[in-house]
Amino acid sequence: MTLIHDHLPVALQYINQLIISNPDVTYVNMADYERSIVGTLLQLISKMSGCKVHNLYYPLGIQKAYPSISASTGNHITTIASEFMEIALIHDKGQTTFLDNDILLIKLLLNTTHDHLSHLMSLQRLKKSEQIFQLTFQQVGTGVCQTDLDGYIQDANIKFCEIIGYTKEEVIGLRIKDLTHPDDWKIDIAFKKRLFQYEIPYFSMEKRYFRKDGSEIWVYITVTLVRADHYQNEFLIGVIQDISARKHAELILLDYTGSLERQISERTQELTLAATTDPLTNTFNRRYMNDCLHAERERYLVTNKVFSILLLDIDYFKHINDQYGHGIGDHVLIDISNTIHSLLRNEDTLSRWGGEEFLILLPGTNTTHAYAIAERIRTTIQNMPISASNHTINVTITLGAITMDGNLSITDLLLFADKALYLGKKKGRNCTIISDKQKQDHQ
Repeated sequence: MTLIHDHLPVALQYINQLIISNPDVTYVNMADYERSIVGTLLQLISKMSGCKVHNLYYPLGIQKAYPSISASTGNHITTIASEFMEIALIHDKGQTTFLDNDILLIKLLLNTTHDHLSHLMSLQRLKKSEQIFQLTFQQVGTGVCQTDLDGYIQDANIKFCEIIGYTKEEVIGLRIKDLTHPDDWKIDIAFKKRLFQYEIPYFSMEKRYFRKDGSEIWVYITVTLVRADHYQNEFLIGVIQDISARKHAELILLDYTGSLERQISERTQELTLAATTDPLTNTFNRRYMNDCLHAERERYLVTNKVFSILLLDIDYFKHINDQYGHGIGDHVLIDISNTIHSLLRNEDTLSRWGGEEFLILLPGTNTTHAYAIAERIRTTIQNMPISASNHTINVTITLGAITMDGNLSITDLLLFADKALYLGKKKGRNCTIISDKQKQDHQ
């Protein structure tokens, strides 16, 4: 195919001369696409020459054009005899000129112009597509940026610049790494490594960016590797959304949830404490001690590790309440429980068993050691005057001791301890008595 730029100047000059010499003509052609091509060309020439162009018809099937030709010439043409590739210049006044000599040049003009215009139309469509893409790229409501494989920004749209607080001129050439929070960069690098190795087509993540003013924002970003032919790496496209508001709400919710969990935990501890602790002396209550006793017995049955219990009672406590009042009596209970607690080991458990009675669990303790602990408690309290409301009160205690032996139940242990305590009361109080069963077994 002969290129248009080889013949177009000559053809344009020729047609221009035709129009100048025939300013009011109708060009007849039945092929619509060629009429459009040459018509467009003639309109261009018409603008250049100032001549008026009515229509253009190429002579393909020129006989079929007769009605149009006749109408355009005021019915002055009766016949048109031409089945060849000719161009007829139809004057408005009925004059007809057939151009036989230069038909090849005109035909060449038509062919080359058609190819050229098709190429131009393809270029125009491509340009329009690029314009639409650029408009979409710039005006879409999501941030978009293009970077090279080293992370340097090559292009960015309006929303991206708005999100990070830079102008477009400022953002071009910046590195994504310099915008990214250091704590998030390692995750970013790990994803990109998989992306460059073609393990994944894209990746998405939540990360933090630094704006131009230094403030920190959260974004959700999806990064895609755009490849050319043969999978050669070209560039990266990142699409980001500002999720700072959502993250702020999440932090508020997290703080609220954490606060609520702490309140629940504190309340649970309060309820647990209330359910297991004596409110006056802050020692464990009878319910909690029962659980401890049964757990210790189960441990004994498995490990054969003995334990002992001490049941103690404050001597003449009713007399203290009657003489000094229940307020002083409460003070005595608190002082005695604090003193006992200070003399016990970490593994021991003290509880207020009821009224002025206290029960002590001594894990891993045989009868001899249990007796020694009991005596240390008894002598300490005996030698510890209690001061309350300008009163000094001397207090003594009586203790009954029993060590787990054989297959005794907790009920049996408590019964033997209580009998030993009762025996100590009968013997004059302020003493430690080992259970009769323990004595018999010990002998």
